Amino acid sequence: METHAAALRRWTRFATTLFVGLITLSACAAPQSQPSSAPASGATNAPEARAPKVLTLGILREPKTLVGVIGSLPRTGGAHNPRFIAHNLLVAPDEHGAYQPQLASAKPSVEAGTWQVNPDGSMDTTWKLRPNVLWHDGTPFTASDLVFSFDAKKDPIACCPAGRPELMQSASAPDPLTFVIHWSQVNADADQAQEIEPWPRHILEPLFLGDKEGFVNSPWFTSAFVGLGPYRLVRWDQGSLMELARFDGYFRGRPPLDTVIVRFLDDPNALVAGILSGAVDAVLSPALSVDTALEVRQRWEGTGNEVRFSPGDNFENIQIQYRPDYARPTNGLAVKQVRQAFFQAIDRQTLVDVVSHGVSPVADSW
Repeated sequence: METHAAALRRWTRFATTLFVGLITLSACAAPQSQPSSAPASGATNAPEARAPKVLTLGILREPKTLVGVIGSLPRTGGAHNPRFIAHNLLVAPDEHGAYQPQLASAKPSVEAGTWQVNPDGSMDTTWKLRPNVLWHDGTPFTASDLVFSFDAKKDPIACCPAGRPELMQSASAPDPLTFVIHWSQVNADADQAQEIEPWPRHILEPLFLGDKEGFVNSPWFTSAFVGLGPYRLVRWDQGSLMELARFDGYFRGRPPLDTVIVRFLDDPNALVAGILSGAVDAVLSPALSVDTALEVRQRWEGTGNEVRFSPGDNFENIQIQYRPDYARPTNGLAVKQVRQAFFQAIDRQTLVDVVSHGVSPVADSW
């Protein structure tokens, strides 16, 4: 039963948060072939040089780091996006928010015996890792990297007491492709691996053992980052841009682009100017207001360029008080028929048309 402290929760808000993406038609496109005259007599037909495939992204806020726990990775302004270009995790959410294996070959499950709840209320999860995964410097990624990152994050001197995996008691690596976590109690979200991020043991362990207080200031967390993603960091000009190059040793195959450039444009007007001038190929959300994005879409009509709107995963709501001894007025929203009347009387389509110009989904339910 609801308590009085939970009186105002979970009543759906109709204004939907939107992620806005602006993408130019020419982004990542292969260069158009140009007609040429026939080769001179005796000349060889050398292959035509291919122009590098470069994607330039614009975000509103510069990230402080490419790591999820140390520092801040705000979800505003697109600052969290570069991390996933340069690094991979055990699992990652897909477009529907469901976590899918990435560095892991499969998520822990009760059926496979890799997720066990013990009689004393504790729990064990076993992660099986993909083989042949390499760090950007060519060093193999193994379960010992995960054990090291676990130990580092649990250390209040070296790392981050606010982000320590509190329910995880211990970790071990029975073999290079197996990572086991022992939990003090059951955690239903354990298969999301939210506090388990791979850190390179061969790079960070010497500093961790020798200078714990200076550990978090290692350049690995910023300009010297070495990750497991499809693109490796080659340049980070603070306040300006980040340049990433294709990592040919990526375990999922050769990435399609030669270079990804992320520009930090701290003004929405600069983002719009960049996308309209062609200096930026895509603007990553969340960065622009719906009104601004609609204005760009209108200017782009007939060009083939796209403005994409998608519902965000941030969810705001309030919940009415159901208990009659706390609800005021007594015969108001605590009565089911009154709630039904309000729900059916609201023209939610018109609400969407007015509040978000018709681009957000109708909130028929949560």
